[in-house]
Amino acid sequence: MNDAKVQLDFLREHLRSYCDLWRKPQKLFLEKYFEFITSQVDGSSTALIAKLNKFGGLFDYCDWVLSAPRPLPRALVYTPNGPDGSDGEGAYTPVDFAFWVSGEIVVVLLLGTGTLTQTDKIHRTTLERHDIEIVDLSVPDLQKDGVAYLSDVLPNGFANFWEDEIMPSSPFKGATLGNIIQF
Repeated sequence: MNDAKVQLDFLREHLRSYCDLWRKPQKLFLEKYFEFITSQVDGSSTALIAKLNKFGGLFDYCDWVLSAPRPLPRALVYTPNGPDGSDGEGAYTPVDFAFWVSGEIVVVLLLGTGTLTQTDKIHRTTLERHDIEIVDLSVPDLQKDGVAYLSDVLPNGFANFWEDEIMPSSPFKGATLGNIIQF
């Protein structure tokens, strides 16, 4: 898997296997999210090519897609207190997706047209109490506008994810150079 597109396709399919079998919106989000990060890189190709000039052709600008925040489907977000805010044992709050962006957890909740259950409300309150950033995504809007909708609602760290990176990163560790390279 030497090509970024092949690696991204593999990663997308791998993450799909972790989505809830009965929740089509999770798979829809993954599809649109991967389209979104590809469009972000393609839309900034000139700047990204310039950023890679110092590497003498080692990287292609498309490699930057692998630096995007990776979604964790059906994540369990740890909160140190229980759902009622007591000082008891911590709890794990289930979410549709979690991301690690700029040193913080960002949670994506997929909202359909139905009413939130009491359990959903408790989970949201628990996340809010612990100042965890929540991004509510409307499934009908995601179906209708896809990438454009994600561009409008995802926080800034999702749009220019390569800004603080020296070179593209990847979830696939290269075996050739091993421990020779250190940063």
